[in-house]
Amino acid sequence: MVNPIRMEIDLTTQVAEAANIDRNLVSRVIPMFENGFTVPFIARYRKETDPFKSKGPRTLAGRAKAVNLEPIALDILHSNRCVDMYGLAPPEAKKTFTSKTALEDAVSHIIADIFAKDLDIIRKAEELCSKYSATLVTAKKSKRGKKGEQSSGGSLPNTMSIDFDENADDAECVQNSHSFMSDTSNNFKKDDLVLAINRANERGVITVKIHLSPQVQHNCATFVSQKYFPTTNRIHWDFVMSAFNDAWKRLIDPHLVRSIRTKLTTSAQDASLEVFSENLRRLLMTAPLRIPVSSSDSTVKNDNDIGMISSASGAPGDRLPVIGLDPGWRNGCKWAACDPHGNVLSTGILWPPHTLSAIPPKKLSMQNEPMSNNGLGALTAAMQRHQIETIALGNGQGSRQTGSWLAHLIEIQHFKPLNVRYAVVSECGASYYSASTQACTELPDLNVSFRGAVSIARRLQDPLAELVKVEPKHLGVGMYQHDIPVNQLTSAVHNVMEECISFVGVDLNAAPLHILSRVAGLSEMKAKAILTYRSQIGPFRSRADLLKVKGIGQATFAQCAGFVRVKPTYSTTTLDGTK
Repeated sequence: MVNPIRMEIDLTTQVAEAANIDRNLVSRVIPMFENGFTVPFIARYRKETDPFKSKGPRTLAGRAKAVNLEPIALDILHSNRCVDMYGLAPPEAKKTFTSKTALEDAVSHIIADIFAKDLDIIRKAEELCSKYSATLVTAKKSKRGKKGEQSSGGSLPNTMSIDFDENADDAECVQNSHSFMSDTSNNFKKDDLVLAINRANERGVITVKIHLSPQVQHNCATFVSQKYFPTTNRIHWDFVMSAFNDAWKRLIDPHLVRSIRTKLTTSAQDASLEVFSENLRRLLMTAPLRIPVSSSDSTVKNDNDIGMISSASGAPGDRLPVIGLDPGWRNGCKWAACDPHGNVLSTGILWPPHTLSAIPPKKLSMQNEPMSNNGLGALTAAMQRHQIETIALGNGQGSRQTGSWLAHLIEIQHFKPLNVRYAVVSECGASYYSASTQACTELPDLNVSFRGAVSIARRLQDPLAELVKVEPKHLGVGMYQHDIPVNQLTSAVHNVMEECISFVGVDLNAAPLHILSRVAGLSEMKAKAILTYRSQIGPFRSRADLLKVKGIGQATFAQCAGFVRVKPTYSTTTLDGTK
């Protein structure tokens, strides 16, 4: 008995071959017909099944390779014989490149591409670039976008600087922006100038060019001839060197220029991060305001006592109440009275003489009674009621005039019997904090305009505890930190804040979330777990109680235990109050 032969027919493959279309497309269309879809329906409502349009080669070498001219180029470089390029070209190449000259140019583009991708040539060129300095040239663009006249050359003046005004027209953003030239050797250490040039170039204010030394191309051409001429027929030497010159102009030179520009930018960004980190560290480690005590007192605390460094670390009894004063002009100076813990006691608006002169007479006549007496009475009453003798004055607009007015009031003993003093405090980032989510959570019932005054007061009471709430890029302590990649800046900020907070140490029973989350070994989730434990169980009695917090095991405890402490008020173990 003869067994029947079973033949499995692959319908998809047969249709694809018959129609000369992609098999994947056929496999998507056949099920539609099997489900009863009509051609008009598929054409109108299933267009997503169309394949992506295939794009042809985008480079000159790619176009030449697409018509099989690469074997001819390789034959020229490695066969050491005379090659008839047009005679050996396949029909599709002759169809694409109709003339002999066009076809030879296509082969030249392939050879140029080979040179540009030859690692030996690239390494040699980079080595020569490090030996022979390139020249960086900038020129200011005119308002019509044309490049300005370049200077005759020379070294970069030491006083050269580029400053930016956020509100100025782009064409006027650069001051002292005369064209200049400078070599990019290892002696080029003006990192701030590199970042300034990059910013101006990105805004379209100036043009930037880097010219390589002619010696680099000359020596690189010698290297190419030494490498390829032994396997290239003499008749093609000029053709090969012409291809190298084309590769240098279109491919190698731009690559080297980008590499040099990247190195300059990377070096400048690293220097900027270093400056930013150091300035931020100094700012965060600023000594807080504490109650002065007499050295004859036996209970005096050492100035270096860790409890004297940060309110986030506890010691609330050592802190002072402060008036935060946010200077202004037409809208007056906002003030906020804060107790030693930073809680808001009262707020108001102060109208020093310079603010009255900035208000139009019509608007001035419409103001209420506190406006007529400058609001000084309310401020004085609040200071006497809460026994506040310290004023933190923001250094913003109107700070000098307000400071002079306060100095005059102190001189005439207006606040008597209080011994009032004031200090100027940086208010960088205070406006950003005022509108932040954290400020809304901490001060939900306080108007946004007064939150800045609260932040200024707290910055004097405890810089570390308050400044960590502000995005460091808004603190104004860096060198073009806004131009640094966000991930690098964020990483540097996290490291500095963690270092400062860990150096100071924190009180487990007093530190807020934004402080705890930056302690070494703790995350925001673990810090929230600590706050939950404090609110539900009560204060920590020892460091070992951390192990009772959900999510904190031996590994986490080993990392953070050295940076937290429990004050003797709650702990019976003396060592738990030390860091």
